Amino acid sequence: MAMEEMPLSALFEQARKLHLKASDSRADQDVVKEGCEMLHKCEDMVGKLGLFSSNETKEDISTNNLKYLLRESFRRIG
Repeated sequence: MAMEEMPLSALFEQARKLHLKASDSRADQDVVKEGCEMLHKCEDMVGKLGLFSSNETKEDISTNNLKYLLRESFRRIG
């Protein structure tokens, strides 16, 4: 399935797996690049879906959406 067709949850999970692989130095530059592209797409999707708002508290965030808070950390580490 093309990245553009993937739902956010599947895209994020695939990006997370590539991040773990890259963190263990088992990935070549193409894999790292693909993971970064996926994380950028996740970032776009999170913004378009409006999952987080600056006026929300941590109690307002859905448990299912908490994992998407990691997207920036993954991008910085990758």
